[in-house]
Amino acid sequence: MEKALVSFICWNRAGLNARNLNALLKSTDDFELYIIDSNSSDDTWEFIKTLNDKRIKEIKKFDLNRGCAYAINYIMSKRKKEQFFFI
Repeated sequence: MEKALVSFICWNRAGLNARNLNALLKSTDDFELYIIDSNSSDDTWEFIKTLNDKRIKEIKKFDLNRGCAYAINYIMSKRKKEQFFFI
């Protein structure tokens, strides 16, 4: 069985993103994590770049805030057949 795909899409709110990502990465669950920053203007991207965990498969910063649907479609293009996913 494939590991679950977990997507984390953010735009600004650096403190909230840091709290939620740290909590997620403290878990012992096994998953593939894809993090998208929709061109935040605060310190979100700087925090994301400091993350180091083998479950993180990709971090990406879009050049524009393209909206949540675009980010979800981007991440879902990484999904393997029959892989569970969480948004």
